[in-house]
Amino acid sequence: MLHSVAARAHGAAGVEVTVLHRGVEADDRRRASPPESDRFHVRWVPVTGDLAPAYFRMLIGDVLPPSAGRAIYLDADTIVAADLGELWRRDLGGAVAGAVVDYLPRCREAVSNWRELGLDGDAAYYNSGVLVVDLDAWRSEDVGARALAITRANREHLLAQARFPQADQYGLNVVLHDRWHTLGTLWNWGSELVECPAHVVHYLGNGKPHDARCRPAFRRLFLDHLAATPWAGWLATRRPAPAPRRHSGRTRPPARARAAGPAR
Repeated sequence: MLHSVAARAHGAAGVEVTVLHRGVEADDRRRASPPESDRFHVRWVPVTGDLAPAYFRMLIGDVLPPSAGRAIYLDADTIVAADLGELWRRDLGGAVAGAVVDYLPRCREAVSNWRELGLDGDAAYYNSGVLVVDLDAWRSEDVGARALAITRANREHLLAQARFPQADQYGLNVVLHDRWHTLGTLWNWGSELVECPAHVVHYLGNGKPHDARCRPAFRRLFLDHLAATPWAGWLATRRPAPAPRRHSGRTRPPARARAAGPAR
């Protein structure tokens, strides 16, 4: 992911990437960071305490400087295939964050206690793997802390349809229920979906690069970027997982497992 961002860092103002991590050794941090330049810089920020990696994105308003008014969040299991400048300039229309609708497209399909929470069951439900965030609004509305509190108070509801772990995604969708801006699906395209000129490819669920369901073009995209890192050839050591039964007659499978966050 870091290499793909660096390869697309064409903006005149440059790109600063903040990586939240726990326990990544200094040598691995150096190896994972692409060469820095006047338009690309990586900052590694360790997270202490018992917060699970899936919830690290909740800290975005705290770890970025107060002068930062906007941020793009990316899960670590993504590859950027387009200039992020377009995403950076996206007008959120007053919303706190922009995201792509999840494989579970409606609130009622992912938030089992939507009625008790007073939510609209037919409202869109969003995947939190790629976000554009208005940091000023995020901070003023204390989104991170509120979303964490929601997930802790509703632990028994974090497994959608008794199959799909939601974690941070549950909390963010509840807190930002009517404060989302819908991004085009190409900004968070699952790697097991039909091959297309996706802007950001997300290798989540059964679409990991070594899984049989990952589309060949998206596997090649991953391998091309992997080859430019010290881990070139790593995928060859992984035994391909068998392909699960395919869904027929649909552009997207009915549900996707949640990506676990920036540490995976």
